[in-house]
Amino acid sequence: MTEKGKKVTFRFTEEKYDSMVLLAKEQGYDSVSEFMRDGLDHFMNELSGPSHVKKVVVNVPAAIYERAYRVMLAGEMVSIENEIEKSFEEHVQKKYETILLEQNRTEKIERSSVKNMERTHQMQDKDYYGR
Repeated sequence: MTEKGKKVTFRFTEEKYDSMVLLAKEQGYDSVSEFMRDGLDHFMNELSGPSHVKKVVVNVPAAIYERAYRVMLAGEMVSIENEIEKSFEEHVQKKYETILLEQNRTEKIERSSVKNMERTHQMQDKDYYGR
């Protein structure tokens, strides 16, 4: 039970309530009330963060998680979250660099195509006008 506070009552369909009971048991809660309080706390924390910060939920491949866990156990980092965040930043940086390289490659191809078209026109003009 939590410290004294206001009591709030919710009404749910029997099906929804049965689902909550099952979920609460699966997640190791002692009661549906505890499950609901924890869920509400989580939801309120999500909503009350700074407006410029958005939480992103990412499914991390097991290999990356295990590598991060080993690094943490070796004392090379404070938490798995930090390592995952670092890996994500590196991934985004690599993606950004790849996009820039592709844009540069595309621009070079376009410039090359324009030059080739100009040469072709010059050659056609030469043949046509005999210059």
